[in-house]
Amino acid sequence: MNTQRRVGGAEASPAPSRRRVLGAAIAASSIEWYDFLIYGVAATLVIHSHFFPEVSSTAGVLAAFATFAVGFAGRPIGAALFGHIGDRLGRKPALLTAMFLMATCSTLIGLLPTYATIGVAAPIILVILRIAQGMAVGGHWGGATLLAVEYAPPERRAFYGALPQLGLPTGMITGTLLFLLLEEILTPGQLSLWGWRIPFLLSVVMFPVAYFVHRFIEDTPRFRQVGALLVAQVGVGAMFGPAQTMLAQMFPPEVRYSGASLGYQIANILGGGLAPLIMTALLAATGTTLAVSGYVAAACVLALIPLSLATIVRTRRRSSRQDDHAAVIENAR
Repeated sequence: MNTQRRVGGAEASPAPSRRRVLGAAIAASSIEWYDFLIYGVAATLVIHSHFFPEVSSTAGVLAAFATFAVGFAGRPIGAALFGHIGDRLGRKPALLTAMFLMATCSTLIGLLPTYATIGVAAPIILVILRIAQGMAVGGHWGGATLLAVEYAPPERRAFYGALPQLGLPTGMITGTLLFLLLEEILTPGQLSLWGWRIPFLLSVVMFPVAYFVHRFIEDTPRFRQVGALLVAQVGVGAMFGPAQTMLAQMFPPEVRYSGASLGYQIANILGGGLAPLIMTALLAATGTTLAVSGYVAAACVLALIPLSLATIVRTRRRSSRQDDHAAVIENAR
């Protein structure tokens, strides 16, 4: 018996398929963010001493956080590249490629020789891998979100679109707890020598998740039916749901994957990638956390400017659509 139904002229997926897709999207997003963010924890513990030993301790931490920021610089590149793939070939190929790229880069970081072994090549390779990680995150964000949204029943698209964003705090908490656990069970010497590599090497779990997506999940019903993707509104929900909704409404459907992903990733360079570097520099220069608090407050105030402009643009577009609709009705009379 055919368990699928038609919704709004499109064939909706059965509940089991939707649950698989949502579970896979959340798992992939959690692991992806775990892979990307564990570097920030490692940077404060060991990265600076293993890859930037020729500078002072403070300068080494700053250099390590600079490589953390470099990862954010790769995110717009990944958003543009994988957004194009997602808009032309489907959500699934873009998502799978981003997942494999992230898992490969994280595993290689875990295996990377240090400065003491291969010299200046070590930080150079580290920077390259961080850029590639950023590209993977830039491509994965839109793929996981839109895969979930486009499989969702129309009345629950906001909820489905918000859930994959829980991967960010899940990945961050998991990575932090893992390092705390390693600090408890290993000696400082063991953690510095080889223990820090364990969280990166555990990234291999991404490969089974990617295989599950490849083997058991088809591309979104809407993409398979119409070719040009008509993405539903990204939902309001937990964590980044409101930002998704705003971004989704700012771009036409045929370029929404690319536009929403690229805009989100560019914003994260300033809002996220440079934050640890700036905060560390402010704390070192002033010796007080008030400077860090001032930086956060200033960033919040600056965020109000584009938010206000986006609201004005949306209001004007809505007014224009209403005028066009009224003109069509009047001509029909």
